[in-house]
Amino acid sequence: MEPIKIEEIYKEMCEKKNKSLYFYTYSVVKSILEKSYFPYLRDAKPFMTDHGIGHINRILEKISRFLMPHVPLEGNPNDRILDIENLNLLMHSILWHDIGNLYGRSNHPQNICKIFNEVKSFLYDSLYHEWILKIAKGHSGEGNIEKEIENISYVTIYDSEIYPRFLAALLRISDEIDEDRRRIGERVISIVPEANQPYWRFCFCNESIIPAYEMNTLSGTALEIQINCRMTVDDIKSKWGKNDSEVKAIEEYISRIYKINQERVYCNKFLRQQTFYFCEISRIKLKITICDDSNNMLDNMSFTFTDDEKESDFFNNDDAKSMLSKYGVI
Repeated sequence: MEPIKIEEIYKEMCEKKNKSLYFYTYSVVKSILEKSYFPYLRDAKPFMTDHGIGHINRILEKISRFLMPHVPLEGNPNDRILDIENLNLLMHSILWHDIGNLYGRSNHPQNICKIFNEVKSFLYDSLYHEWILKIAKGHSGEGNIEKEIENISYVTIYDSEIYPRFLAALLRISDEIDEDRRRIGERVISIVPEANQPYWRFCFCNESIIPAYEMNTLSGTALEIQINCRMTVDDIKSKWGKNDSEVKAIEEYISRIYKINQERVYCNKFLRQQTFYFCEISRIKLKITICDDSNNMLDNMSFTFTDDEKESDFFNNDDAKSMLSKYGVI
Protein backbone atom coordinates (compact mmCIF):
# COMPACT_ATOMS: atom_id res chain seq x y z
CA MET A 1 0.00 0.00 0.00
CA GLU A 2 1.22 3.51 -0.80
CA PRO A 3 2.35 5.55 2.21
CA ILE A 4 -0.30 8.01 3.40
CA LYS A 5 0.79 11.57 2.77
CA ILE A 6 0.24 12.88 6.29
CA GLU A 7 2.28 9.99 7.72
CA GLU A 8 5.14 10.89 5.38
CA ILE A 9 4.98 14.52 6.52
CA TYR A 10 4.79 13.46 10.17
CA LYS A 11 7.82 11.18 9.85
CA GLU A 12 9.84 13.86 8.07
CA MET A 13 8.97 16.49 10.68
CA CYS A 14 9.92 14.12 13.49
CA GLU A 15 13.31 13.50 11.89
CA LYS A 16 14.00 17.19 11.30
CA LYS A 17 12.99 18.10 14.85
CA ASN A 18 15.01 15.26 16.42
CA LYS A 19 11.74 13.71 17.60
CA SER A 20 12.13 10.33 15.90
CA LEU A 21 10.76 8.65 19.02
CA TYR A 22 7.38 10.27 18.27
CA PHE A 23 7.02 8.51 14.93
CA TYR A 24 8.46 5.27 16.29
CA THR A 25 5.86 5.25 19.08
CA TYR A 26 3.10 6.04 16.60
CA SER A 27 4.18 3.17 14.32
CA VAL A 28 4.34 0.71 17.23
CA VAL A 29 0.92 1.73 18.58
CA LYS A 30 -0.65 1.51 15.11
CA SER A 31 0.83 -1.94 14.54
CA ILE A 32 -0.30 -3.29 17.93
CA LEU A 33 -3.84 -1.94 17.51
CA GLU A 34 -4.03 -3.31 13.97
CA LYS A 35 -2.93 -6.83 14.96
CA SER A 36 -4.30 -7.25 18.47
CA TYR A 37 -7.37 -5.02 18.82
CA PHE A 38 -8.95 -3.89 15.55
CA PRO A 39 -9.70 -7.45 14.32
CA TYR A 40 -11.99 -7.91 17.32
CA LEU A 41 -14.07 -4.83 16.54
CA ARG A 42 -15.90 -6.79 13.85
CA ASP A 43 -16.36 -9.69 16.28
CA ALA A 44 -17.86 -7.37 18.88
CA LYS A 45 -20.28 -5.88 16.35
CA PRO A 46 -20.18 -8.05 13.20
CA PHE A 47 -22.52 -5.96 11.03
CA MET A 48 -21.08 -2.57 11.90
CA THR A 49 -19.37 -0.80 9.00
CA ASP A 50 -15.56 -0.80 9.14
CA HIS A 51 -14.04 0.77 12.26
CA GLY A 52 -10.66 -0.96 11.98
CA ILE A 53 -7.34 -0.20 10.33
CA GLY A 54 -8.93 0.55 6.95
CA HIS A 55 -11.07 3.21 8.63
CA ILE A 56 -7.99 4.68 10.34
CA ASN A 57 -6.11 4.87 7.03
CA ARG A 58 -9.03 6.52 5.23
CA ILE A 59 -9.27 9.15 8.00
CA LEU A 60 -5.56 9.80 7.48
CA GLU A 61 -6.27 10.27 3.77
CA LYS A 62 -8.98 12.84 4.58
CA ILE A 63 -6.65 14.63 7.00
CA SER A 64 -4.01 14.70 4.26
CA ARG A 65 -6.46 16.42 1.91
CA PHE A 66 -7.63 18.90 4.54
CA LEU A 67 -4.03 19.88 5.27
CA MET A 68 -2.89 19.80 1.63
CA PRO A 69 -2.16 23.55 1.33
CA HIS A 70 -0.46 23.53 4.71
CA VAL A 71 2.40 21.12 4.00
CA PRO A 72 5.96 22.42 4.43
CA LEU A 73 7.24 24.54 1.60
CA GLU A 74 10.58 23.87 -0.08
CA GLY A 75 13.32 25.44 2.02
CA ASN A 76 10.96 26.32 4.87
CA PRO A 77 9.85 23.07 6.55
CA ASN A 78 7.95 24.81 9.35
CA ASP A 79 5.75 26.99 7.18
CA ARG A 80 1.96 26.69 7.17
CA ILE A 81 1.52 23.40 9.01
CA LEU A 82 0.61 22.32 12.52
CA ASP A 83 3.82 22.10 14.50
CA ILE A 84 5.18 18.76 15.61
CA GLU A 85 3.40 18.71 18.99
CA ASN A 86 -0.04 19.42 17.50
CA LEU A 87 0.50 16.87 14.73
CA ASN A 88 1.75 14.27 17.21
CA LEU A 89 -1.40 14.60 19.32
CA LEU A 90 -3.63 14.43 16.26
CA MET A 91 -1.99 11.29 14.86
CA HIS A 92 -2.29 9.38 18.13
CA SER A 93 -5.87 10.54 18.73
CA ILE A 94 -6.83 9.14 15.32
CA LEU A 95 -5.45 5.73 16.30
CA TRP A 96 -7.43 5.58 19.55
CA HIS A 97 -10.72 7.22 18.61
CA ASP A 98 -12.80 4.08 17.88
CA ILE A 99 -11.27 1.52 20.24
CA GLY A 100 -14.19 1.96 22.66
CA ASN A 101 -16.38 0.06 20.20
CA LEU A 102 -14.88 -3.12 21.65
CA TYR A 103 -17.31 -2.57 24.52
CA GLY A 104 -20.29 -1.92 22.23
CA ARG A 105 -21.52 0.99 20.18
CA SER A 106 -23.31 2.75 23.02
CA ASN A 107 -21.09 5.27 24.80
CA HIS A 108 -18.08 4.17 22.75
CA PRO A 109 -16.20 7.51 22.99
CA GLN A 110 -16.19 7.29 26.79
CA ASN A 111 -15.09 3.65 26.68
CA ILE A 112 -11.80 4.54 24.96
CA CYS A 113 -10.30 5.07 28.41
CA LYS A 114 -10.90 1.42 29.40
CA ILE A 115 -7.96 0.40 27.20
CA PHE A 116 -6.09 3.68 26.85
CA ASN A 117 -5.68 4.21 30.61
CA GLU A 118 -4.17 0.75 30.99
CA VAL A 119 -1.32 1.43 28.56
CA LYS A 120 -0.83 5.20 28.41
CA SER A 121 1.99 5.30 30.97
CA PHE A 122 4.02 2.81 28.92
CA LEU A 123 3.56 4.72 25.67
CA TYR A 124 3.38 8.45 26.26
CA ASP A 125 4.79 11.31 28.25
CA SER A 126 2.27 12.22 30.97
CA LEU A 127 1.75 15.63 29.34
CA TYR A 128 -0.03 13.89 26.44
CA HIS A 129 -2.32 11.53 28.36
CA GLU A 130 -5.17 13.96 28.95
CA TRP A 131 -5.14 15.52 25.49
CA ILE A 132 -4.94 12.37 23.36
CA LEU A 133 -7.96 11.06 25.26
CA LYS A 134 -9.95 14.30 25.10
CA ILE A 135 -9.34 14.81 21.38
CA ALA A 136 -10.26 11.19 20.62
CA LYS A 137 -13.40 11.31 22.79
CA GLY A 138 -14.60 14.46 21.03
CA HIS A 139 -15.05 12.59 17.74
CA SER A 140 -18.66 11.52 18.38
CA GLY A 141 -21.68 12.48 20.44
CA GLU A 142 -23.70 15.67 20.55
CA GLY A 143 -21.59 18.60 21.72
CA ASN A 144 -18.74 16.31 22.75
CA ILE A 145 -15.95 18.67 21.70
CA GLU A 146 -17.17 21.26 24.22
CA LYS A 147 -17.92 18.60 26.82
CA GLU A 148 -14.46 17.07 26.62
CA ILE A 149 -12.39 20.19 26.04
CA GLU A 150 -12.93 23.26 28.16
CA ASN A 151 -13.44 26.66 26.55
CA ILE A 152 -9.76 27.38 26.03
CA SER A 153 -8.02 28.74 22.98
CA TYR A 154 -4.84 26.70 23.52
CA VAL A 155 -2.67 24.87 26.02
CA THR A 156 1.11 24.78 26.14
CA ILE A 157 3.18 21.61 25.81
CA TYR A 158 6.95 21.89 25.48
CA ASP A 159 6.70 25.56 24.49
CA SER A 160 4.21 24.74 21.74
CA GLU A 161 0.70 26.15 21.62
CA ILE A 162 -1.67 23.19 21.32
CA TYR A 163 -5.15 23.70 19.82
CA PRO A 164 -7.12 20.70 21.11
CA ARG A 165 -10.56 21.83 19.90
CA PHE A 166 -9.23 22.40 16.40
CA LEU A 167 -7.59 18.95 16.42
CA ALA A 168 -10.78 17.32 17.73
CA ALA A 169 -12.87 19.01 15.01
CA LEU A 170 -10.43 17.94 12.29
CA LEU A 171 -10.62 14.33 13.50
CA ARG A 172 -14.39 14.49 13.90
CA ILE A 173 -15.21 15.74 10.41
CA SER A 174 -12.68 13.36 8.82
CA ASP A 175 -14.30 10.47 10.67
CA GLU A 176 -17.77 11.64 9.65
CA ILE A 177 -17.00 11.62 5.93
CA ASP A 178 -15.56 8.12 5.78
CA GLU A 179 -18.81 6.90 4.25
CA ASP A 180 -18.02 5.69 0.74
CA ARG A 181 -17.94 2.18 -0.76
CA ARG A 182 -14.57 1.38 0.76
CA ARG A 183 -16.18 1.49 4.22
CA ILE A 184 -18.03 -1.76 3.51
CA GLY A 185 -15.43 -3.42 1.28
CA GLU A 186 -16.45 -6.57 -0.58
CA ARG A 187 -18.93 -7.81 2.01
CA VAL A 188 -22.38 -8.84 0.77
CA ILE A 189 -25.11 -6.38 1.74
CA SER A 190 -27.85 -8.98 1.42
CA ILE A 191 -26.66 -10.82 4.57
CA VAL A 192 -26.67 -7.64 6.67
CA PRO A 193 -29.60 -7.41 9.13
CA GLU A 194 -32.29 -4.96 8.11
CA ALA A 195 -31.55 -2.62 11.03
CA ASN A 196 -27.97 -2.16 9.78
CA GLN A 197 -28.74 -1.94 6.07
CA PRO A 198 -29.26 1.85 5.80
CA TYR A 199 -25.66 2.41 6.97
CA TRP A 200 -24.33 -0.08 4.43
CA ARG A 201 -26.52 1.06 1.55
CA PHE A 202 -25.61 4.69 2.17
CA CYS A 203 -21.91 3.84 1.87
CA PHE A 204 -22.54 1.70 -1.21
CA CYS A 205 -24.20 4.64 -3.00
CA ASN A 206 -21.16 6.87 -2.48
CA GLU A 207 -18.34 6.42 -4.95
CA SER A 208 -16.31 9.01 -3.09
CA ILE A 209 -16.47 11.64 -0.34
CA ILE A 210 -13.44 13.91 -0.34
CA PRO A 211 -12.33 17.29 0.99
CA ALA A 212 -11.29 19.54 -1.90
CA TYR A 213 -9.97 23.07 -2.33
CA GLU A 214 -11.68 24.94 -5.15
CA MET A 215 -10.54 28.23 -6.65
CA ASN A 216 -13.18 30.93 -6.98
CA THR A 217 -12.28 34.14 -8.79
CA LEU A 218 -14.43 36.22 -6.42
CA SER A 219 -13.64 34.72 -3.02
CA GLY A 220 -10.31 32.97 -3.56
CA THR A 221 -9.84 29.41 -2.35
CA ALA A 222 -12.80 27.60 -0.80
CA LEU A 223 -12.68 24.32 1.09
CA GLU A 224 -15.61 22.02 0.42
CA ILE A 225 -16.65 18.40 0.77
CA GLN A 226 -17.47 16.73 -2.55
CA ILE A 227 -19.80 13.72 -2.53
CA ASN A 228 -20.21 11.62 -5.65
CA CYS A 229 -23.27 9.37 -5.42
CA ARG A 230 -24.16 6.73 -8.01
CA MET A 231 -27.51 4.88 -7.95
CA THR A 232 -29.25 2.59 -10.39
CA VAL A 233 -32.90 3.21 -11.24
CA ASP A 234 -33.83 0.33 -8.93
CA ASP A 235 -31.69 1.84 -6.14
CA ILE A 236 -33.39 5.21 -6.24
CA LYS A 237 -36.86 3.63 -6.33
CA SER A 238 -36.12 1.21 -3.49
CA LYS A 239 -36.99 1.43 0.19
CA TRP A 240 -34.61 0.87 3.10
CA GLY A 241 -35.61 -0.75 6.36
CA LYS A 242 -35.41 1.56 9.35
CA ASN A 243 -36.73 1.07 12.90
CA ASP A 244 -39.11 -1.76 11.95
CA SER A 245 -40.48 0.26 9.03
CA GLU A 246 -39.44 1.25 5.53
CA VAL A 247 -38.44 4.63 4.15
CA LYS A 248 -37.74 5.73 0.61
CA ALA A 249 -34.06 5.23 -0.17
CA ILE A 250 -33.61 8.80 -1.45
CA GLU A 251 -35.21 10.25 1.70
CA GLU A 252 -32.92 8.24 3.97
CA TYR A 253 -29.94 9.05 1.76
CA ILE A 254 -30.54 12.80 1.89
CA SER A 255 -31.16 12.68 5.66
CA ARG A 256 -27.66 11.21 6.07
CA ILE A 257 -26.13 13.86 3.81
CA TYR A 258 -27.91 16.45 5.93
CA LYS A 259 -26.33 14.90 9.06
CA ILE A 260 -22.89 15.27 7.47
CA ASN A 261 -23.73 18.90 6.73
CA GLN A 262 -24.75 19.47 10.35
CA GLU A 263 -21.42 18.01 11.44
CA ARG A 264 -19.65 20.35 9.00
CA VAL A 265 -21.41 23.35 10.57
CA TYR A 266 -20.62 22.12 14.09
CA CYS A 267 -16.94 21.45 13.37
CA ASN A 268 -16.51 24.80 11.63
CA LYS A 269 -16.99 26.51 15.00
CA PHE A 270 -13.64 25.08 16.04
CA LEU A 271 -11.84 24.88 12.70
CA ARG A 272 -12.09 28.64 12.28
CA GLN A 273 -10.65 29.34 15.75
CA GLN A 274 -7.07 28.36 15.06
CA THR A 275 -4.17 30.29 13.55
CA PHE A 276 -2.79 28.06 10.80
CA TYR A 277 -4.43 29.69 7.77
CA PHE A 278 -7.02 26.91 7.74
CA CYS A 279 -10.19 27.57 5.71
CA GLU A 280 -13.47 26.63 7.27
CA ILE A 281 -15.44 24.08 5.23
CA SER A 282 -17.79 26.27 3.25
CA ARG A 283 -20.23 23.74 1.76
CA ILE A 284 -21.06 20.22 0.68
CA LYS A 285 -21.39 19.63 -3.05
CA LEU A 286 -23.48 16.56 -3.80
CA LYS A 287 -23.55 15.04 -7.27
CA ILE A 288 -26.09 12.26 -7.89
CA THR A 289 -25.72 10.10 -10.99
CA ILE A 290 -28.49 7.73 -12.06
CA CYS A 291 -27.31 4.80 -14.18
CA ASP A 292 -28.74 1.65 -15.72
CA ASP A 293 -27.85 -1.89 -14.69
CA SER A 294 -24.81 -1.77 -16.98
CA ASN A 295 -23.55 1.34 -15.15
CA ASN A 296 -24.26 3.64 -18.10
CA MET A 297 -25.23 7.15 -17.01
CA LEU A 298 -28.85 8.10 -17.57
CA ASP A 299 -29.11 11.34 -15.56
CA ASN A 300 -27.18 13.46 -13.10
CA MET A 301 -27.80 16.48 -10.94
CA SER A 302 -25.95 18.52 -8.34
CA PHE A 303 -27.06 20.18 -5.12
CA THR A 304 -25.09 22.31 -2.68
CA PHE A 305 -25.60 22.28 1.08
CA THR A 306 -24.46 25.42 2.88
CA ASP A 307 -25.27 26.53 6.43
CA ASP A 308 -28.89 27.41 5.68
CA GLU A 309 -30.08 24.35 3.73
CA LYS A 310 -32.62 21.94 5.22
CA GLU A 311 -33.41 18.39 4.11
CA SER A 312 -36.62 19.61 2.48
CA ASP A 313 -34.70 22.09 0.31
CA PHE A 314 -33.31 19.23 -1.75
CA PHE A 315 -36.78 17.85 -2.46
CA ASN A 316 -38.04 21.34 -3.36
CA ASN A 317 -35.21 21.84 -5.85
CA ASP A 318 -36.51 21.88 -9.43
CA ASP A 319 -33.78 19.57 -10.79
CA ALA A 320 -34.31 17.07 -7.98
CA LYS A 321 -38.08 17.12 -8.39
CA SER A 322 -37.75 16.58 -12.14
CA MET A 323 -35.37 13.65 -11.71
CA LEU A 324 -37.37 11.98 -8.93
CA SER A 325 -40.60 12.40 -10.86
CA LYS A 326 -39.03 10.94 -13.99
CA TYR A 327 -38.18 7.70 -12.17
CA GLY A 328 -41.44 7.45 -10.26
CA VAL A 329 -40.02 8.29 -6.84
CA ILE A 330 -42.49 11.14 -6.28
